[in-house]
Amino acid sequence: MRPAFPLTITSVLSCPELSRLRGVSPSVLSEDIEVLREEVRGSQATSSAWSMLRVLKDPRLRLPLLLTCTMQAGQQTSGINAVFYYSQTIFKQAGLSAQNSQYATIGCGFINVCTAVLMLKLLPRFGRRPLLLLSVFTAAVILAALAACMRFMNVVSWMPYVCMIAVLSYVLVYGFGLGPIPYFIASEIFEVGPRPAGMAWGSLANWGGNFLVGMSFPSMREAIGPYSFLVFSGVTAVLFVFQKIYFPETRGKTPTQVTQLCSRGLQSKPLLASHLSGV
Repeated sequence: MRPAFPLTITSVLSCPELSRLRGVSPSVLSEDIEVLREEVRGSQATSSAWSMLRVLKDPRLRLPLLLTCTMQAGQQTSGINAVFYYSQTIFKQAGLSAQNSQYATIGCGFINVCTAVLMLKLLPRFGRRPLLLLSVFTAAVILAALAACMRFMNVVSWMPYVCMIAVLSYVLVYGFGLGPIPYFIASEIFEVGPRPAGMAWGSLANWGGNFLVGMSFPSMREAIGPYSFLVFSGVTAVLFVFQKIYFPETRGKTPTQVTQLCSRGLQSKPLLASHLSGV
């Protein structure tokens, strides 16, 4: 929870929260509390002025918008819905029985739930950037491996089991970064004013990616078969490169600080600027 957020609910909660984050006595925080109150008042006054078009035109917000939209779209174009929508078909094609295919599909959902719970502990400890990059990179590798496994599943007797492990592993690494982080990252890289419009663009990108995969995967599977997952792997690899270059660590930073790091658009060097400024 960000320290300014409790101020929009009750001042009683804000002081203990800020005290816990700063590690100081609540009695010495009155000045900081007042500064945060002013920030919240100003944000509430300006948020209604930020339309989706205004956010799109503002050069300071270009990189935050690109980061949000590429994460949200990339979450879908990484192939997760292809795996879930067609998991039973994939497992059957990999040589599993109908009953075992159902068990494997249930296993995918169970892994997804478990990783969501674990992320509550991992995010504060390791930060957003390392978890996201590790998740995206590993997902790209596993998708390529899945394509190879399915290509040779009728040649090697044990390949169907490797294919099943690849699918379950993909769901696991997806849940440790690429799954949850895109949903909340806009709240950490947009200031309160433009945040609703920024999140709306992110949601639009997410559903656009979902629609694209849902419409194209069946035809793509008919045309190129298991090599479809190489397409997902390539798209995910591109997402990894972009996020590695431009996505700063947001843990311990305010949205204002992150916006400043990204204020020059694609000419920004948020990682270098963050290191030099010590934020």
